[in-house]
Amino acid sequence: MSVVNSGNGYNALKEAQRDISYYLMTRYNWLRPHQLNSGLAPAKAEKNLIHCPESVDHYTMTRLAQKAFSNQ
Repeated sequence: MSVVNSGNGYNALKEAQRDISYYLMTRYNWLRPHQLNSGLAPAKAEKNLIHCPESVDHYTMTRLAQKAFSNQ
């Protein structure tokens, strides 16, 4: 699979979609360092996230409140 096209364009939309998906899933998510992640790629930083129950609880409670309000 070629990440860089020869410069002549793509013959089909699927070829372009394949190369864009490949770029996003490899270079962008797994290899590209990100300043706000202490130099880690986004996918690697996500693997290192610490479970934060307060955030989950806040999100869950907000969603429950919105659901209850919409049922009134």
